[in-house]
Amino acid sequence: MFIAAIIAAVFFVLYTFSVSQSGSGGGRGSRRAFEEADRLLMQAEGSMLRGQYDAAFSQYSRVPPLARQSGCILFEAEAYYGMARIHEKNGDLPSARQALESALSSRADWESEKPNFARLISNMLDDVNRRSPK
Repeated sequence: MFIAAIIAAVFFVLYTFSVSQSGSGGGRGSRRAFEEADRLLMQAEGSMLRGQYDAAFSQYSRVPPLARQSGCILFEAEAYYGMARIHEKNGDLPSARQALESALSSRADWESEKPNFARLISNMLDDVNRRSPK
């Protein structure tokens, strides 16, 4: 009886593990997308610090679809904010405005997690709007 219980427990654990790893789009794929988006954001910030704006923009631009796939909408907002910073550095205020508006479009999904980030984006958008013709 004891051995049967142990065997049943082992099968239950193995079954639970296999189901959690193969879920319907939410398991392994979304975790991989989350990790890739996180990695790209870190690389982009490093590129920004080194003044490699083209590389940073390329890295940021790859994040939004991964962020949506992983369900981490905050990563999408961070990527749009990064792209806006690059557009602003290049003097492309209309593109900066568009990226900031994209970042804020999902504000309701992440603002409670990072309220100061929402204010930062809003302040930058106000500044861009003041400096650019409509």
